[in-house]
Amino acid sequence: MAKIGGRAEMKATITLHLSEGEAAALDAIAGYSAADFLTFFYAKFGEAYLKPYEKDLILLFDSVRNGDAGVQLFLRRAKEARAVFDGRMIARDLP
Repeated sequence: MAKIGGRAEMKATITLHLSEGEAAALDAIAGYSAADFLTFFYAKFGEAYLKPYEKDLILLFDSVRNGDAGVQLFLRRAKEARAVFDGRMIARDLP
């Protein structure tokens, strides 16, 4: 006789809205490699709290540092837009 089983899976996605300053702070933290950050964190605070999230932290750092689509792209765009608005740069000079 066939056996039938079932399994439910739940996935949550969170959208995080950051100010430009908050994004810059996150970019600065992720500027260290995830490995360097984890080494320092574990040495100072131990592994108990962050170890279960290590793989996700590495993914987060990679996402933040992704130059083509990460936080840096948006920070650069804001800086360039501000420079055009302030007259320090002409829009046609942008890459």
